[in-house]
Amino acid sequence: MRVIQPDPGPHPLLSRRELRESRRRGTRSAPSPAEVDQPILLTADLTLPPTRPAAEPAATRRSEGARRSEGARRSEGARRPAHPGRQAERPGPVGRRAERSQRSATRRTRRLRAVAASTVAVVIACGAMAVILSRRDSDRDLTTSLAQQPQVSVTASASDPALTLLGEATPGATVSVAGSPSPGASASAAAKTGAGAKTSARSTSAKSPATTTTRTSTGTRPGVVLDGRRMGGWYAGAGGSGVADGSFASWLGQPLGIVSTWADTGDEEQRTVSGLTATYANWKGAIDIAVGGMVIGSGESYAAAANGAYDARWRQAAGVIASVRKGASGPTFVRPFHEYNGTWMGEWSINSGNVADFKRAFTRYAQILRAAMPEVYIVWCPNSGDHSGVPVETQYPGDDVVDVVAPDYYHDGSSEDPTSTTWRGGSPLGMDAWRRFAASHGKPIGMPEWGLKSEGGGDSPEWIRAVNAWATQNANTATWQIGERIPAAAAGKVLYISYFNVVHGGQTAFTIHGYGANPASEAAYKSLRWGNNT
Repeated sequence: MRVIQPDPGPHPLLSRRELRESRRRGTRSAPSPAEVDQPILLTADLTLPPTRPAAEPAATRRSEGARRSEGARRSEGARRPAHPGRQAERPGPVGRRAERSQRSATRRTRRLRAVAASTVAVVIACGAMAVILSRRDSDRDLTTSLAQQPQVSVTASASDPALTLLGEATPGATVSVAGSPSPGASASAAAKTGAGAKTSARSTSAKSPATTTTRTSTGTRPGVVLDGRRMGGWYAGAGGSGVADGSFASWLGQPLGIVSTWADTGDEEQRTVSGLTATYANWKGAIDIAVGGMVIGSGESYAAAANGAYDARWRQAAGVIASVRKGASGPTFVRPFHEYNGTWMGEWSINSGNVADFKRAFTRYAQILRAAMPEVYIVWCPNSGDHSGVPVETQYPGDDVVDVVAPDYYHDGSSEDPTSTTWRGGSPLGMDAWRRFAASHGKPIGMPEWGLKSEGGGDSPEWIRAVNAWATQNANTATWQIGERIPAAAAGKVLYISYFNVVHGGQTAFTIHGYGANPASEAAYKSLRWGNNT
């Protein structure tokens, strides 16, 4: 039998839980003397449980439990650290006042920060609103300004628009166009095709974009649809023989940038614009159309025209032009009452007594044309020089009506030098005088008809070269979208010229090609470069 010594460990009355708690705290309850002396009886290979002492009085047990509970609380309090910012002990009156003062200061600081943040937010919001309102007012002012100003400055390279060129027409078709040079007989403009063949022309330019959007652009007139088609530069071309069938361009070795046609004789021709529909219905490049306005020899007058007597004719003509030219890749220039200041124009001729009615009639026709075709460009076309005795400023319809200042200009012996700046009888004589007049009104310059004449000039290659040099020197290089107002950059610049290659009244003296009437001038013309947009 082995004798096992009594265990000097904790009193058996301590439970395992209390033992673990005691060890965790690093303390151990000391047993009472009676507990130390309590024997532990062992037998061989058997350890008997110790005998439980007699029960203690209830009061004693409660006291012991209270002591243990108090000790646990004190021990737990000693282990738990104080809360940051709290004093281990309650401060005195002075400390409490300081603490309250600190808390009050903290609250004031927070309030001030909140007020400052709100103020900054309000200032930012007000600033943003001011910027928005400023931009809105600026946009409104800009829109108003542009609506009042017909010119917008735009510059671009002359190589921007590659405008539509006329392809070859039906083989074998011939065209003879009679027109009215200045001065001379009535402005007849019927286009005729040989053997009744119908002349057709093909456009070789790229098609317009498929997507068309309507928007307001700086300088855009009301009702204009902008779809990316562009115009500008210096258009050079011709009207008359060999133009519609392509033979003129083939001879020249250069495509034509513009063509010219007329519909200025009888009522029916003016209504149907037959010069356009019969000859240039398929031409999509730039075109100049003389539409007449009144029927010469009919007794019609500017006074009646100004009061709407011929509106039905004008509306029909405007509708035909709008229909045929819809979507054309080049601009459409229309000139009512062309050469109205010439004495050879019958009812069209102005004088000091009817010039006011002329301007009213011109404005009326321009409005009808724009209503039918908002992108049309209205051309004011007097004849170069003084023929009526009415000063040019008195004849001018106004900047809001006219888009292009474009006198007809012929080599008649009195205005050979295109660089001349001289005036006669209150009107420009040389082309540069006209160019400067156009610039003073913010308009480009054009020559819808120009050419040689048997009277005064004849075959003059030097004059052909002089016209080319003058036009090249003053050529427009600005570009813009078709339908936009012509920009200020084009003011006083040559926008287009068109040679009058017409057999007129049986005379070939005006022609530059096809009849051998002016061989030296023909050679000079062919040797030069015409236009900058082809």
